[in-house]
Amino acid sequence: PGSFQDFATAGIDELVAMTGLSREQAARANEREYSEPVQWRGSDTDLEAFLAALDEAGARSLRGGRFISVAGDSDKGMAWRWLREQYRRAAASHEVFDLGLGDGQNDAPLLEVTHRAALIPARGRPLPRLERTEGILLPTGYGPEAWACAARDWLRELYTASPAGS
Repeated sequence: PGSFQDFATAGIDELVAMTGLSREQAARANEREYSEPVQWRGSDTDLEAFLAALDEAGARSLRGGRFISVAGDSDKGMAWRWLREQYRRAAASHEVFDLGLGDGQNDAPLLEVTHRAALIPARGRPLPRLERTEGILLPTGYGPEAWACAARDWLRELYTASPAGS
């Protein structure tokens, strides 16, 4: 044991304890290819040194709500841009209107590239910081309630902007 626990070496029982997921969900959550969630268990001072060492080694680290996501040259925004392009091509569409929802700083790369970005409030931590200033939804409530509110508001916005909703 050290100052952190990563998913890869935690084992299913530890992942269940860390995440609150079922055993099956924890096993699926551990099927990772591009990033590794790490739960920090040390001091704030040691955390800063840990993050600096990751950066020096060429890793990217993003703090989420409960975990630090450690990755190489990839992030949620890059993955989303790729997925959106695949969808656009399959639908033979010129434009895809999408909604990104996030509650942690590790979601910021995704929220920066979506048509609309919903900042989901979480008790005890700040909203993700974004560079963009437009196209941001700030739903009411916390967690699932805020996700549902954001999705509902976004769908209403799309409907009222479409010819069918006029």
